[in-house]
Amino acid sequence: MIAVGLVAAGACSKGGKQDQGKPTAEACIPADSATAKSRRGGEAKRASKLAVYIDGSQSMAGFNAATTRELRALGDLLALIQSRSSGYKDVNYYAFGSQIRPIPAENAQQYATTAPFSCKGCDNRESRLDAVLNAAVDAGPDTLSVVITDLWLDNRSFAGSPQVALGQPLRRALGNGSAVGVIGIMAPFNGAVYDVPGIGTYRGASELPLYALAIGPEEDVAALQIALAQSGGPSFASARMRYSLFSTAPNNPFIATQLRAVGAGASPANVLPARAVQGLPQYSIDSNVARAQKGQLGRTIDVLETLRAGLVWRGEIAERTDVWRLIDAENLQACAPGTWQRISAIPGLWKPRGSSDRATFSFGHEISRQLRPGNIYFLETHLGSNGIGVPNVANQWMREWALDEANASSLVEAGRGPFKTLNLADLATIMEQELARQSDNGREAATFSFILKVER
Repeated sequence: MIAVGLVAAGACSKGGKQDQGKPTAEACIPADSATAKSRRGGEAKRASKLAVYIDGSQSMAGFNAATTRELRALGDLLALIQSRSSGYKDVNYYAFGSQIRPIPAENAQQYATTAPFSCKGCDNRESRLDAVLNAAVDAGPDTLSVVITDLWLDNRSFAGSPQVALGQPLRRALGNGSAVGVIGIMAPFNGAVYDVPGIGTYRGASELPLYALAIGPEEDVAALQIALAQSGGPSFASARMRYSLFSTAPNNPFIATQLRAVGAGASPANVLPARAVQGLPQYSIDSNVARAQKGQLGRTIDVLETLRAGLVWRGEIAERTDVWRLIDAENLQACAPGTWQRISAIPGLWKPRGSSDRATFSFGHEISRQLRPGNIYFLETHLGSNGIGVPNVANQWMREWALDEANASSLVEAGRGPFKTLNLADLATIMEQELARQSDNGREAATFSFILKVER
């Protein structure tokens, strides 16, 4: 079996309603199918505004004090964001410490030097991340907000518990339809790391993660990560950059697919005029021949190859195959109401491949138990998850990059080397729990559709 193409759809839910599927105007496929809804959906939502928030705390100077000819993570990040800003109608830059203050766009590249972080009397003693997150969410879903920070989550970064101070604005962001991207960049560092548990100030870190938190439409968040990954900049190479994408309704691409025929009795076929079904794959199966010759149609997919990079989706696997029967073949070209009738969904056609992200969709002669021979059907099959697993495998890197009281002493004792981010694991858990709460009906990871004729 080989990889499959997909179409985005809603969360996995129970099928099988006995209702009429009003055909689409563009092609004669059921209008209540995810395939038809996806084709009617138009372009994905994009932001018209860009807001960039730069952490002005003293510790940020260490990133610019350690730049090399190839690795200048903070400067390159600012430069790439500025190069993309022309795509937005309204662009604003801010620096934040205990307060948030606007800065002219032409001054943003000053933050690629140590000067703005080390000036006397500057607001550089703390960075109130909670206030920035609230400002980003208040900007609304028409804004892509990018927060550039070391994400050092000590008690000076927010008021109250992290579950409240960080959880509430992130909850609001997901609730208003925004996606949240966490981009981590392991960057050279030469400076002080403050408030290390059990240590205090530590000056031995040769590398420290730099972060870009992106909040806004999923298309904009994903585009930022893709631009970094494809920039060719050494700071954003795969060995240095990690990414998690939190979205309650991820925009997965519609990709055409073909099932693979094995044995005899199941094969591709010209069942209906291609124009009437807009080029959907078509197959036929003769249950008697397929039974005797072990004929099957199937496909194996790797979900990680079909989803956006970094998407947090894994939970308990859920699957179903929705089915519509062709009722009025004579009026297929006119696509009159009542052409297709939805019948009971078929479970169990997907089989997970162990504990990996791969699963196989397949069927043979046994399909005739649910689908009557002599009929033509529209099948739409779904693979997804029931809820979100906590902890989630997609965020393993956040836990590996996390500093806490248990590992702080051992890292310091190990001497000069890469360091970690305080309480990053707590942030991962907060995000996972909120995503799980808002995705309690599950989510789609893979959907594709095809026409099938069951021969007598």
